[in-house]
Amino acid sequence: MDPKCKFPTADEIDKLICAEIPDKETDLELYNIITECMIHGPCGAAYPSSPCMEEGSCSKFYPKQNFKTTSIDKEGYPVYRRRNDGRFIEKNGFKCDNRYVVPYNRFLLIKYHAQINVEWCNQTGTQEGQMNLQNENTPASKDEIQDYFDGRYVSVCEAMWRILAYPIHYRQTAVVPLTFHQEGKHPIYFREGESTQDVMDHDTLDESQFLALFELNKCNEEARNLLYEEIPSKFIWDGKEKVVFRRKTRAFAIGRINYVPPTIDDAYHLRILLNSVRGPTSFDHIKTVNGVIHKSYREACYALGLLDDDKEYIEGIKEAHFMFSAKFVRKMFVRMLLSAVLSAPHIVWEETWTMLSEDKLRRKRE
Repeated sequence: MDPKCKFPTADEIDKLICAEIPDKETDLELYNIITECMIHGPCGAAYPSSPCMEEGSCSKFYPKQNFKTTSIDKEGYPVYRRRNDGRFIEKNGFKCDNRYVVPYNRFLLIKYHAQINVEWCNQTGTQEGQMNLQNENTPASKDEIQDYFDGRYVSVCEAMWRILAYPIHYRQTAVVPLTFHQEGKHPIYFREGESTQDVMDHDTLDESQFLALFELNKCNEEARNLLYEEIPSKFIWDGKEKVVFRRKTRAFAIGRINYVPPTIDDAYHLRILLNSVRGPTSFDHIKTVNGVIHKSYREACYALGLLDDDKEYIEGIKEAHFMFSAKFVRKMFVRMLLSAVLSAPHIVWEETWTMLSEDKLRRKRE
């Protein structure tokens, strides 16, 4: 902090902080606020049952001593001016003088009309560390709450973070992985050493998270209006009990369908459909478009307009046919297959096979 921004003298502290009762005649508003909010106690010998009393003395060290001027003690802490001027505020039948006034700033009290304790802090200190050594057979006698208050420390960075009201804790929304599989290809789990017959006799052999989706959609109207990825926002899958039940709390979760690369053809297109088809009740339901059950998930994707028609690739092959040899065009087609950019390779082949193989007939004739 720049030296000009510090307050090294008692006079400058008195400009900001006061620990005395104001004159009731000249500053009635402040007097009333001090009476209501800024008088500690009474406590001490007069009120030994006060909440601040511990072992016969005030834990906040009230009443303070009277001082004619403000000063700084040897440890760097302020000792505020508390003159014995005869002013007092009666509280619970006890006359509280300046020794019971909590330090305050006049501007803040007038502005907010609330208990606002203002202290002068301009000293350095050391952080507190605690270490306990005890016999392992001796039960611990530990006051964790008191240890927290004794050892708590707020650094400059944390203090500024809190003053600027930045978030202290983050809570991330739960993300639920959603598995899926093709018909008859769901995973089966078994323990090491189990025989084939024992595995086949499992009660949960035909149960999976994906199959449970079908059963839920059959009996729940709300679920039928949701996509697979939206199910976790309303329902919970219990993997241990193999059941789906409705959420009872206001907790929220996001569903994420497991990724499948385009090279796994059927599973890849099944995943595309799951992001578009609401409330499927069976594998055939997923492949049904406008009342027609398609043979493959790829065909269903085409029927729904979820895949490109590969026209640009077909036109590219036709254009290359006019400028290059059939061998070059075949290599280009192979590169398309290897890079998995074609949505329907068989359609591209049907449209361009004569161009890709025209030199084969000529070579055979030769």
